[in-house]
Amino acid sequence: MWCHDDVQRIIPIVRYGLVVLFFSASALDKIFNFQGAVKQALQVFLSHRVAAALILVGVFVELVVTVLHGLAGGRRRAQHAL
Repeated sequence: MWCHDDVQRIIPIVRYGLVVLFFSASALDKIFNFQGAVKQALQVFLSHRVAAALILVGVFVELVVTVLHGLAGGRRRAQHAL
């Protein structure tokens, strides 16, 4: 049977695993299929430069949010342990 401490250790692992999984699927798709992402963005924006710039901004935001989420989660766990 699972005890409370086991569950508390597993929850962050599962959470970070899901973040990495979804980040990989989204950002890596934009990175490795950049032309496809730009083509899809061109359905909304008329300018190729604007579409490409927005894809790059999106990848940057995904990277930053993933890193900040990891840092914030570590700080929350440290404060919670006190």
